[in-house]
Amino acid sequence: MAEGTQPAGFVAGLKRPYRPGQGGLTRRIAYWTGVLFALWAARDLWVWLQGFAALREAILPGTALARLPLDGPVLGWSLLIAAAAAGAAWVFVAWFLKRPWLADLLIDTETEMKKVSWPARDEAWNATKVVSVTVLIFTAVLMVFDQVIVRLLELLTGLPL
Repeated sequence: MAEGTQPAGFVAGLKRPYRPGQGGLTRRIAYWTGVLFALWAARDLWVWLQGFAALREAILPGTALARLPLDGPVLGWSLLIAAAAAGAAWVFVAWFLKRPWLADLLIDTETEMKKVSWPARDEAWNATKVVSVTVLIFTAVLMVFDQVIVRLLELLTGLPL
Protein backbone atom coordinates (compact mmCIF):
# COMPACT_ATOMS: atom_id res chain seq x y z
CA MET A 1 0.00 0.00 0.00
CA ALA A 2 1.36 3.43 -0.91
CA GLU A 3 2.23 5.92 1.80
CA GLY A 4 -0.80 7.92 2.97
CA THR A 5 -3.49 5.82 1.24
CA GLN A 6 -6.27 4.07 3.08
CA PRO A 7 -7.68 0.67 2.15
CA ALA A 8 -10.95 0.99 0.29
CA GLY A 9 -14.03 0.21 2.36
CA PHE A 10 -17.03 -1.81 1.26
CA VAL A 11 -19.08 1.21 0.12
CA ALA A 12 -16.10 2.78 -1.65
CA GLY A 13 -15.55 -0.54 -3.42
CA LEU A 14 -19.15 -0.49 -4.64
CA LYS A 15 -18.73 3.00 -6.07
CA ARG A 16 -15.43 2.32 -7.84
CA PRO A 17 -15.88 0.25 -11.00
CA TYR A 18 -13.56 -2.57 -11.99
CA ARG A 19 -11.93 -1.62 -15.34
CA PRO A 20 -13.86 1.67 -15.68
CA GLY A 21 -15.04 2.77 -19.09
CA GLN A 22 -15.31 -0.77 -20.44
CA GLY A 23 -18.50 -2.75 -20.94
CA GLY A 24 -20.70 0.11 -19.78
CA LEU A 25 -23.87 -0.92 -21.61
CA THR A 26 -23.82 -4.60 -20.61
CA ARG A 27 -22.96 -3.67 -17.02
CA ARG A 28 -25.90 -1.24 -16.82
CA ILE A 29 -28.28 -3.79 -18.32
CA ALA A 30 -27.08 -6.48 -15.88
CA TYR A 31 -27.30 -4.05 -12.94
CA TRP A 32 -30.83 -2.83 -13.63
CA THR A 33 -32.03 -6.35 -14.46
CA GLY A 34 -30.67 -7.55 -11.12
CA VAL A 35 -32.24 -4.60 -9.29
CA LEU A 36 -35.64 -5.24 -10.90
CA PHE A 37 -35.47 -8.93 -9.96
CA ALA A 38 -34.50 -7.93 -6.40
CA LEU A 39 -37.47 -5.56 -6.13
CA TRP A 40 -39.80 -8.18 -7.60
CA ALA A 41 -38.54 -10.76 -5.10
CA ALA A 42 -38.99 -8.27 -2.24
CA ARG A 43 -42.56 -7.60 -3.34
CA ASP A 44 -43.27 -11.33 -3.45
CA LEU A 45 -41.72 -11.66 0.01
CA TRP A 46 -43.99 -8.88 1.27
CA VAL A 47 -47.07 -10.59 -0.21
CA TRP A 48 -46.05 -13.89 1.41
CA LEU A 49 -45.39 -12.25 4.78
CA GLN A 50 -48.88 -10.71 4.66
CA GLY A 51 -50.15 -14.22 5.37
CA PHE A 52 -48.85 -13.95 8.93
CA ALA A 53 -51.29 -11.92 11.04
CA ALA A 54 -48.63 -10.70 13.47
CA LEU A 55 -46.56 -9.26 10.64
CA ARG A 56 -49.59 -7.52 9.08
CA GLU A 57 -50.27 -5.27 12.06
CA ALA A 58 -48.99 -1.69 12.10
CA ILE A 59 -45.70 -1.09 13.90
CA LEU A 60 -46.97 2.22 15.31
CA PRO A 61 -50.78 1.87 15.47
CA GLY A 62 -52.82 5.05 15.89
CA THR A 63 -50.10 7.34 14.53
CA ALA A 64 -49.51 9.00 11.19
CA LEU A 65 -46.87 6.33 10.54
CA ALA A 66 -49.38 3.47 10.75
CA ARG A 67 -49.85 3.59 6.96
CA LEU A 68 -47.81 4.74 4.04
CA PRO A 69 -49.05 8.03 2.50
CA LEU A 70 -52.06 8.23 0.18
CA ASP A 71 -53.86 5.36 1.93
CA GLY A 72 -51.00 3.00 1.13
CA PRO A 73 -50.34 -0.34 2.79
CA VAL A 74 -50.05 -0.71 6.54
CA LEU A 75 -46.53 0.05 7.73
CA GLY A 76 -46.10 -3.30 9.43
CA TRP A 77 -43.26 -5.70 10.05
CA SER A 78 -43.91 -7.47 6.75
CA LEU A 79 -43.28 -4.26 4.82
CA LEU A 80 -40.23 -3.43 6.91
CA ILE A 81 -38.74 -6.91 6.42
CA ALA A 82 -39.43 -6.80 2.66
CA ALA A 83 -37.87 -3.32 2.38
CA ALA A 84 -34.77 -4.49 4.28
CA ALA A 85 -34.54 -7.54 2.00
CA ALA A 86 -34.86 -5.28 -1.06
CA GLY A 87 -32.07 -3.04 0.20
CA ALA A 88 -29.84 -6.01 0.98
CA ALA A 89 -30.54 -7.56 -2.43
CA TRP A 90 -29.77 -4.24 -4.14
CA VAL A 91 -26.41 -4.04 -2.37
CA PHE A 92 -25.75 -7.70 -3.23
CA VAL A 93 -26.42 -7.04 -6.93
CA ALA A 94 -24.01 -4.09 -6.92
CA TRP A 95 -21.38 -6.12 -5.06
CA PHE A 96 -21.81 -9.23 -7.23
CA LEU A 97 -21.44 -7.30 -10.48
CA LYS A 98 -18.10 -5.95 -9.22
CA ARG A 99 -16.54 -9.43 -9.18
CA PRO A 100 -13.63 -9.36 -11.66
CA TRP A 101 -14.63 -12.59 -13.41
CA LEU A 102 -18.19 -11.34 -14.00
CA ALA A 103 -17.09 -7.84 -15.01
CA ASP A 104 -14.63 -9.38 -17.49
CA LEU A 105 -17.43 -11.57 -18.88
CA LEU A 106 -19.71 -8.55 -19.36
CA ILE A 107 -16.90 -6.53 -20.95
CA ASP A 108 -16.07 -9.41 -23.32
CA THR A 109 -19.76 -9.82 -24.15
CA GLU A 110 -20.09 -6.18 -25.14
CA THR A 111 -16.89 -6.38 -27.19
CA GLU A 112 -18.19 -9.42 -29.08
CA MET A 113 -21.60 -7.81 -29.63
CA LYS A 114 -19.86 -4.87 -31.31
CA LYS A 115 -18.05 -7.27 -33.67
CA VAL A 116 -21.27 -8.90 -34.91
CA SER A 117 -22.56 -7.89 -38.33
CA TRP A 118 -26.16 -6.95 -37.56
CA PRO A 119 -28.76 -6.95 -40.36
CA ALA A 120 -30.14 -3.67 -41.68
CA ARG A 121 -33.57 -2.57 -40.48
CA ASP A 122 -35.26 -3.42 -43.80
CA GLU A 123 -33.64 -6.85 -43.91
CA ALA A 124 -34.75 -7.60 -40.34
CA TRP A 125 -38.29 -6.38 -41.07
CA ASN A 126 -38.55 -8.56 -44.20
CA ALA A 127 -37.30 -11.60 -42.27
CA THR A 128 -39.87 -10.87 -39.54
CA LYS A 129 -42.67 -10.76 -42.12
CA VAL A 130 -41.55 -14.08 -43.65
CA VAL A 131 -41.47 -15.77 -40.24
CA SER A 132 -44.88 -14.34 -39.28
CA VAL A 133 -46.53 -15.54 -42.50
CA THR A 134 -44.94 -18.97 -42.11
CA VAL A 135 -46.26 -19.27 -38.55
CA LEU A 136 -49.76 -18.29 -39.70
CA ILE A 137 -49.67 -20.89 -42.49
CA PHE A 138 -48.50 -23.61 -40.08
CA THR A 139 -51.26 -22.62 -37.65
CA ALA A 140 -53.92 -22.88 -40.36
CA VAL A 141 -52.61 -26.27 -41.52
CA LEU A 142 -52.61 -27.61 -37.96
CA MET A 143 -56.17 -26.35 -37.41
CA VAL A 144 -57.33 -28.16 -40.56
CA PHE A 145 -55.56 -31.39 -39.53
CA ASP A 146 -57.11 -31.13 -36.07
CA GLN A 147 -60.62 -30.77 -37.50
CA VAL A 148 -60.08 -33.70 -39.89
CA ILE A 149 -58.89 -35.93 -37.03
CA VAL A 150 -61.85 -34.87 -34.84
CA ARG A 151 -64.34 -35.68 -37.61
CA LEU A 152 -62.68 -39.07 -38.28
CA LEU A 153 -62.85 -39.96 -34.58
CA GLU A 154 -66.51 -38.92 -34.46
CA LEU A 155 -67.25 -41.20 -37.42
CA LEU A 156 -65.29 -44.13 -35.96
CA THR A 157 -66.57 -43.90 -32.39
CA GLY A 158 -70.00 -42.39 -32.93
CA LEU A 159 -69.35 -40.06 -29.99
CA PRO A 160 -69.61 -36.30 -30.37
CA LEU A 161 -66.24 -34.67 -29.69
